[in-house]
Amino acid sequence: MMLTLENALLLDIVLGFPFGISWFPEIGETDALNIDHAPETFLLKGEQLAAIKAMLTRGNNMANLILEGLQSEADCLLKIKNPSVTQKPIVPKGISPNDYYSLALYWWPNTKSPGGLPYIRRDGKVNPEYYSNLYDAVRLRDFTEATFLLSLAAYITGKDIYAKKASSLIETWLLEPETRQTPHFFHAQKIPGINKLRYHGIIEARRLIYVCEAIQLLHCINAITNRFYNQCVKWFVELLHWLEYSEHGQKAKSAKNNIGFWYDLQRVIYARFCKQNHLAENVIRDFVLQRIDEQIDEEGKLPHELLRAKPYDYVAFTLLALSGIIAASRHGEIQLPEHATDEGRSFENAFTWFSETIKKNNLQTAGTFLSQLIISQKQISELKAENKAYKSSMQNASSKNFENKNEFQRLIAKLHNVEKECDRLRSELSNNYLLFFNAAIRYRGLEYLLKQAQQH
Repeated sequence: MMLTLENALLLDIVLGFPFGISWFPEIGETDALNIDHAPETFLLKGEQLAAIKAMLTRGNNMANLILEGLQSEADCLLKIKNPSVTQKPIVPKGISPNDYYSLALYWWPNTKSPGGLPYIRRDGKVNPEYYSNLYDAVRLRDFTEATFLLSLAAYITGKDIYAKKASSLIETWLLEPETRQTPHFFHAQKIPGINKLRYHGIIEARRLIYVCEAIQLLHCINAITNRFYNQCVKWFVELLHWLEYSEHGQKAKSAKNNIGFWYDLQRVIYARFCKQNHLAENVIRDFVLQRIDEQIDEEGKLPHELLRAKPYDYVAFTLLALSGIIAASRHGEIQLPEHATDEGRSFENAFTWFSETIKKNNLQTAGTFLSQLIISQKQISELKAENKAYKSSMQNASSKNFENKNEFQRLIAKLHNVEKECDRLRSELSNNYLLFFNAAIRYRGLEYLLKQAQQH
């Protein structure tokens, strides 16, 4: 994940804090003018989207650069085939083609048993089979990310072509009878050879919160009809009902780790989207506050996550879920950022503990690799362009023209080395640092982080 300018904008918007204030001082003048026309969102800050849109109309140079990047990504997505759960090449017994189906992330074939069954757990080690075409996980990821980005591009640019593609993606995944997903995650994160209930798969449904945001944006700009919008709401009503009352949902409701927080975040977002605000408030009051009390100790540590193979990753992942709930509940009755138990258990303490632990373990030094990574990726892009040119010239050259061929092979070798260096840098960069940075942005906001950087 690269923190380029375009990605920083998307990252900040997704996380619900105003990118604009950090990069554009004048945004304060425009957001007041546009607040009445801001889209009604859940995680995002609608007034900041309206302000950025206004700045583009005024011809702000930096905003135009960001727009170019956003449009470039959106243009690529216009060409993709609409993902659907029905694209599984093989439908396992007992599963409908319309059911979402995925593999348990950390479960691998047992090399000591015939056929590798039953699979065995290797915590923290992702089985690459999880990403194969046999399962729906990648299709769900592609659908949700494309839908969100296209809807954002449609709102910012006003271009109908982006809205139509986003609507088409939504219709394929949620509404069209032949291709729609049934609104449950009963078959998510299955373990081959083990036939037991897996409530853990509910964590994968979290990607759909961004589809709710996308639908809100499309509805705001009148890119979808009320009938289309209400059909989407009906689908999420059914999903929310399954989350609330299924055996999977009941077990997730009792989860004492990150799954519990992610489960609550989904319920809050889907409830607000389905106009069930009373349920959203009940989730925060009756479950989120209790989880803070049970899962965060007096020092701010999350004991259940620290037992995992990659503890920092799981602490950060949990903080992301909780900070998402904070963003989604900002208009509600309970102000979560200020909440703390008598013993001091709070999101603020958990965030502080994590931040200090990151510093003590020098994990933040991985941030120095960001600039090197940007340079390396630029080199890759340039080398690919060179390689393309040489390949074209080689096709037209005589077979005896070894000079071009040798040069081409040299560039191939150079490209390979640079790509290997990028892989190394990505590894050094570490998910721990990135997830911490995401959590920091979501809770504090980029403006806060930049001020802190200036002070130090």
